[in-house]
Amino acid sequence: MTLGYLLDADTFIPFEGKFTPDDIIEHRENGEIALAGRASEWINTAGKKVNPREVEQVILQIEGVREVKVYGEPAGSRGEVVAAAIVANGDVTRETIRASHRTRSRGS
Repeated sequence: MTLGYLLDADTFIPFEGKFTPDDIIEHRENGEIALAGRASEWINTAGKKVNPREVEQVILQIEGVREVKVYGEPAGSRGEVVAAAIVANGDVTRETIRASHRTRSRGS
């Protein structure tokens, strides 16, 4: 079996040598393996990897938040900082988001 990229019906490019997929997997207790994301999509902040999808799920639980996109912003020697673009009703402010985060952080 030869592995490679199938670009279209007429073009197949085989892998030459070693292929590292950049996938991040999660080993589950029941023995299953699940795709948790791609390393290149994670935010590297001060040497720690942050999964933007996990942060998005937390922010989406705040009442009034309709949409959110979490991403990394360049931060010099820290690598990146976690940033978010949020679509919400007028009752949701930056302080609402920060207060929700502080409450969750203390509860963990």
